[in-house]
Amino acid sequence: MGTDGRGATSLAAMKFGATWGTAVECGASDGIRIESSGTSGGKEVVPDESLSGDAYGNAPNIGQELHRAAPSGLFRYGGRCSQILAAIMGTAGAPTEVESSLEYTHALSMETRLGDFVTWCERKGDVSVWEYDSAMFSRLTIDIGGRGPATFDADLVASKLTRDDTGTNTLATFANVTVRDPLTPVFSGDCRLRMNAQGGGALAGGDTIKPNLIRITFDRKMSEDFLADQALGRAVSLPEEEGDLEVFLQMAFPKYSADTYQALVDDGTEQKADLLITSAAAGLGAAASGLFHEYDFDFPRLVPVERPENAMTGPGRITDGVTFRVITATGNPTGMSSTTPVCLVRNQVSTNLLA
Repeated sequence: MGTDGRGATSLAAMKFGATWGTAVECGASDGIRIESSGTSGGKEVVPDESLSGDAYGNAPNIGQELHRAAPSGLFRYGGRCSQILAAIMGTAGAPTEVESSLEYTHALSMETRLGDFVTWCERKGDVSVWEYDSAMFSRLTIDIGGRGPATFDADLVASKLTRDDTGTNTLATFANVTVRDPLTPVFSGDCRLRMNAQGGGALAGGDTIKPNLIRITFDRKMSEDFLADQALGRAVSLPEEEGDLEVFLQMAFPKYSADTYQALVDDGTEQKADLLITSAAAGLGAAASGLFHEYDFDFPRLVPVERPENAMTGPGRITDGVTFRVITATGNPTGMSSTTPVCLVRNQVSTNLLA
């Protein structure tokens, strides 16, 4: 029958590692259903332009190794999406039991310097497993909007890539990889977004706003250093933060009805917001012992940085929107318990999301 090199028979997986440059084996509940993946970089081909006396020149050398992976897929309540969120935020901790060993809450917060990394691997049909032995998330974007499900796309800075099914993760070991339920993706109808003045009172029902697009972006600038390290060899070293940590909250509205968001940018009026995403809103699991899954974000300080265009492009509706950058608050705003973004995740994972 030959080999099956289709994306339909492919699967990705990730597991947190302990030593940069050393892969760990993925297994039960480590699988991720992605929609696409991309890779760039690799072992550099270095020209040898020295004068050799040969008119055809010299054979190049194979240099040092750096990879960047770029997976994307549906943003789900299960399927390792909460671990991807924890990986880019950086701080998790032991969860709190909610429903007698059935559900747990995890308090995620922003770490100023990431230290956690994963082994990221992709089974490409039944041909081979591509294994990045160590990879650190440098960007995550979550898009929620429209009629379709929410999506994520991410960037990772990775060390060595093994393509020939000879790594720690192989076609044989991938038989043990499973994807954790629930696989239901997030939809915009699962969301409640509230926003008011940064120095105002606690967020309440009257602060609810209803955009048709919500985009959250975490962007960390990572180093790409090569060190005199024989243990690691000719591969990039553990990335370190360089530059500012950037978090953005963007929202769009289907209809322009006031100059509210233009004024926010003109006046530099800071806001605070919270975003609750819950499967209970869609009745998923709510009838079974009250079980449900959630992502509950707090954004304590939002600085408006990009105004809406309110462009007229034809006879249809003029759209509206605004982009905020998340900055550290000088103190906990009323009704919030942090000066930086936090997310309370509720799911069925009983261990630290970074473990």
